[in-house]
Amino acid sequence: MRGVVFTAAAIAAAFAVAGCSSSAAPSAAGAPRSPSSAPTSAAPSTQAPPSASPSPSPSHGQALGTTDNPPAQDGVATSLTVTSYQVITVSSRNQELLDGGTRIGLAKVKQCLIEDTGGQGVTMTWYPWVLLTASGESVTPLLAYGTNDFPGPLYDNDSTAIIHKGSCRSGLIPFSLKNVSDPIVTVEYNANSIVEDWHVG
Repeated sequence: MRGVVFTAAAIAAAFAVAGCSSSAAPSAAGAPRSPSSAPTSAAPSTQAPPSASPSPSPSHGQALGTTDNPPAQDGVATSLTVTSYQVITVSSRNQELLDGGTRIGLAKVKQCLIEDTGGQGVTMTWYPWVLLTASGESVTPLLAYGTNDFPGPLYDNDSTAIIHKGSCRSGLIPFSLKNVSDPIVTVEYNANSIVEDWHVG
């Protein structure tokens, strides 16, 4: 199990960043360091024309690759993007403390700090990110993981690393699908009253 990193403490620490105030400004942890039925008639004149490009169900969210800019909170504003989602299967020689053959959902996310009037920076971790199933079940990121089992670098998960205006972080966040039977439909960011969803299935 060489290379295994335990991050429970780091994720828990994302709730309270060093020197943080009670403000609700957003970061990856969400806080700055100091948020018809069919008609019976066949007459087309009685029907409104169908939409040429229906939007996704609100419960599923926006398309992958869409960048969203939630409202600034306490002078802190970020941009959020889920660029891709894929499922991999770990091998029998994995570092995940999971059985070989376990499926892992990988969300590739990007977050940038675009405004920070206080100048104190924010932290960016896995804590606000979850997967949602078709039945509404939440799947949280792994707590123990190895970095060699993934097809790319991981997203930052250090609650002590301060990010300043103009900086971005991007990478994969892994989620175990071992006990998940329903399909994953959404990648969600949820912190400090900011909820953003991306449709994946």
